[in-house]
Amino acid sequence: MRVSIVGTGNVAWHLVRALRQAGHDIVAVAGRDLEKTRSFIVEAGLPESAAVMSFADIPENAEIVIIAVSDKGISDVASRLSGFKGVVCHTAASVEIDALKNLKSGYGVLYPLQTFTKGRTLDYSNIPFFIEGSDGNALSVIESVARSISPKVAHLDSKNRKFLHLAGVQACNFVNALVMMAKETVDKTGSQFEILRPLIMETVSKAFSLTPEIAQTGPAARGDRETIDKHLQMLQGSEQQTYKDITAYISKKFNHSSQAKIDHSNNE
Repeated sequence: MRVSIVGTGNVAWHLVRALRQAGHDIVAVAGRDLEKTRSFIVEAGLPESAAVMSFADIPENAEIVIIAVSDKGISDVASRLSGFKGVVCHTAASVEIDALKNLKSGYGVLYPLQTFTKGRTLDYSNIPFFIEGSDGNALSVIESVARSISPKVAHLDSKNRKFLHLAGVQACNFVNALVMMAKETVDKTGSQFEILRPLIMETVSKAFSLTPEIAQTGPAARGDRETIDKHLQMLQGSEQQTYKDITAYISKKFNHSSQAKIDHSNNE
């Protein structure tokens, strides 16, 4: 398809690559800053003519415009695309499809459940996409684009997509923040952050092979108050409070759950 992208951030960077790998033609990239947009398209290997500053310059023959900007910027971009005749979709999980309802053309959502950073190499075929459309045609176009990138495509409405985004924040952003805290603790010992890699990788692997409930180990899961108190004495401020909150969450799960039948004798 002939595709136009609005945005020059992390999501746009990866979508351009994924779409080109799938054989689509990126006919335009629009951004707030023309020089930044030009740099973006050069880096992406697109012709310089693909960079546009005005939404009026998006080619009329584009079959779909993908809005890949910050959540708060979606409505403003949509208002500037009121004359576009093709399908328009945004990529945000926490923004409802109705943010595009004033468009005259079909519209929808193309949400990839993944964390994106420019420069990273990703296997796009392994990324799940969740889609929604204002009508049958819009949904068909969006689904066609999604399936050209990945076989993992599912329909999901705005309400449930918000819960999926919440789960994503918990599984990605919160977990990374905890790893960041762990790195700071390891740094105090003079050891390298790399020593945590086997532990982190095994933790993630066990969560999926056993389920998180069965895989859970540690002092909170086994009710080891003595160790917990020692750890709390080593922490201050927000890190101490975070430790308390997560410990309380784990303790409650294991004190009141009849499903977690685990031998904690060899837990870390």
